Amino acid sequence: MTHTYIDRETLRELADEGNETALDRLADLADAADDTGELSELLDEGSQRAGLLLTRRATARGDVRELQRIRDAGYDEAGDELARWLDQRPDTTTPPAVRHGGGMLDHIAVQVRDIAASAAFYDAVLAPLGGERQKRFGENISFGTTGTTGHPLWLVPATDEAPARELHLAFTATDRAAVDAFHAAALAAGAESLHAPGLHPEYHASYYGAFVRDPDGNNVEAVCHRVADPA
Repeated sequence: MTHTYIDRETLRELADEGNETALDRLADLADAADDTGELSELLDEGSQRAGLLLTRRATARGDVRELQRIRDAGYDEAGDELARWLDQRPDTTTPPAVRHGGGMLDHIAVQVRDIAASAAFYDAVLAPLGGERQKRFGENISFGTTGTTGHPLWLVPATDEAPARELHLAFTATDRAAVDAFHAAALAAGAESLHAPGLHPEYHASYYGAFVRDPDGNNVEAVCHRVADPA
């Protein structure tokens, strides 16, 4: 079979005339060139092929927001893929509050100005999430999941007087009630509330979180990803 070569400029002209085959051929060329910007433009022009190729890329990355964007741009199958991807993610319904060795991070150390005050704060807010103080090493204090020996979170004294940059720490909650309890415990400990417990559909439909400030101004969150149980 003989294939007729059509250059990009001609394909563009044909696409502008409403030729869907030319539009989809441009999508294949953009995908081969790793040009996601052009793929997005072609999707906006109505190329379902561009939607498919962008959806494949977003699914491979687990990019929920991108799948939502592709769906909203007119490629309905991205919504189906989004639902499938969320269903196939590792179970988040009953994870520990702070996971040791369960993902990319083994542990993180946060510099604090007052080790005792910060430790008391995390004692309070991690308890509803199944976390507790684990170990003291010199002036450093670790926290982990109750009943385990891991030390995923360390509080360490700040080494200088320079203002610290804000960190965002998100802890997993087993259910929405634990998120509510985390927020209540933080307020009882004198923390500033950044966002009261609630849904954040801009992340995904069942993202339920609460956000507070710790004693050093860090943004600390508790989040539950599970769908709410029927009333």
